[in-house]
Amino acid sequence: MNYTSNKPSLRYLEHIEYYKQMHNEGAKLVDGKIKEKDDVYNGKTTSSYADVIKKIIEKNNITSLLEYGCGKAYYYNNEFTHNEKLIKSLKDYWGTEIYLFDPCVIKYNKFPNNSVDLTLCIDVLEHIPEEDIDWGFRKIFIYYKKIFIYICRMLSSHSYFTKWGKCSYYYPYS
Repeated sequence: MNYTSNKPSLRYLEHIEYYKQMHNEGAKLVDGKIKEKDDVYNGKTTSSYADVIKKIIEKNNITSLLEYGCGKAYYYNNEFTHNEKLIKSLKDYWGTEIYLFDPCVIKYNKFPNNSVDLTLCIDVLEHIPEEDIDWGFRKIFIYYKKIFIYICRMLSSHSYFTKWGKCSYYYPYS
């Protein structure tokens, strides 16, 4: 069956509900540890790439950015320390117009109406069921004008897929 963003697979819809639940209630990891709701998908991984992304923004004259799968996006609006320096917020540090999207966070579950220079997608696509990955890519790709950055560490996804067993990984270019 061909799934679309308007008609995703049942598995995709189950994943979305599961991630919404984790955002609201926290998560029990495979090793039995509990991750509190404020720490689940709060954007910490994105903050760890702050300097690299800043260099890309500056080198390519990026004026707008979308993070697809931003989670709670805590670091976009709050102070944090990175590489022993205090950063006021990612919005301030990067100095570009920021758009945020995450289907599981009510505050960010609407796509922007316009395209952007740079789209970030960090540790997201590995959570999309394989049968939905084609429309997922198409949906992401219509938003960027210059650069698309996808980072997949493959570390955290195993921790959260205890409900369905192993996570499916998709490597379209390997």
